[in-house]
Amino acid sequence: MIPPPLFCPEAGARLRRVLARVFLLALAFAAVASSFPRQSFAQTTPNPGDSWRGSASNFQSMDVRAESLSASETAQNVDLRLFGSDGYWWSSYQVYVCRWTSVTPSNEWSFSIPNTCRRIVDKPTSSSRDYTASYTPNSAEIANNGVVFLFYYNASGVTRAAYTEWVPFVAGPEASITAQSADPLTEGNIAGATVTVTLSNTTYVATANLGAEDFSLASKPDGVTISGVSRTSDTVAVLTLGFTGDFDADAKLSVTVKATGHAKTGDITTGEIDVTAVVEPEASITAQSADPLTESNIAGATVTVTLSGTTYVAMANLSAEDFTLSAPSGVTISGVSRTSDTVAVLTLAYDDTDFDEDAKLSVTVKDSGHAGSGDLATGEIDV
Repeated sequence: MIPPPLFCPEAGARLRRVLARVFLLALAFAAVASSFPRQSFAQTTPNPGDSWRGSASNFQSMDVRAESLSASETAQNVDLRLFGSDGYWWSSYQVYVCRWTSVTPSNEWSFSIPNTCRRIVDKPTSSSRDYTASYTPNSAEIANNGVVFLFYYNASGVTRAAYTEWVPFVAGPEASITAQSADPLTEGNIAGATVTVTLSNTTYVATANLGAEDFSLASKPDGVTISGVSRTSDTVAVLTLGFTGDFDADAKLSVTVKATGHAKTGDITTGEIDVTAVVEPEASITAQSADPLTESNIAGATVTVTLSGTTYVAMANLSAEDFTLSAPSGVTISGVSRTSDTVAVLTLAYDDTDFDEDAKLSVTVKDSGHAGSGDLATGEIDV
């Protein structure tokens, strides 16, 4: 008997027809599948502040973009962006900030939010994928050195969540101040003086946009103002100070760079530098041997003239010629005794020129009589 052939032409034809149908079906399936929207939860590893995370059926892919999170308890903006197919929940989500250092998806979020999270956005009115939230870190979050942002939606039996990678805090914008043209600053040199304000972790706005109105003096002596600003680099500005007035107590000077003056958010205040007051020399007068002075006792009476802010010249050099008198007619200075660096006793003479109305008496210490500059006039006492 002859064995059957190893290959049957009819069977081969049938096999070829089956394979062709399978191939055509595969092509058709691929074409249909490619027409469906595809959602991927995989991305490349993000940079800090440009983070993503998403997995499992109850979690959506998302992206959080924040220029930086400042490690200070000040308001700052965080730009949030969602990705995913469930567009209807964009306008109904809540945003939480969580004190985590790592994240593991958990379906328990369908029922409750962990107690390490706090809500910062409640159902924004915008239906856009993009949302800017105002966020002020609290001390616990700053101590955590970073946070995770959690999007959460739970309504009508539908639960969705999305969350970011851990977003670290960075050093916030800072400003420092140094005296430039005069150090130390004093009441005598502060008019026209310059101070340098240096930024870190931010930059000044362009030169054309930076002016004195972008700065304020957070602490200052009375009468000190900002009269001019020069931006010398992205991080350095030189402020010229104006001054009119007088202050007799030492003070502090500090500068606030307003939010309008630099690239990030919030006002930034420098530390303080010292401003030393200059106490202007003064002279005061008191009646000594007779009080009150009268027409009948003024002859031979003594008055004490006391200095502040300066001292008398040496005793050997001090005489009646270093003083002038404003007094009733006939009253003069007959002698001077320097009893200390700041006290001189003047003896008065009177030639009996009659005066019938009450008068005033005051003394001027001439420039030649003390160590400072300029004549010093006392107040007046009654005669």
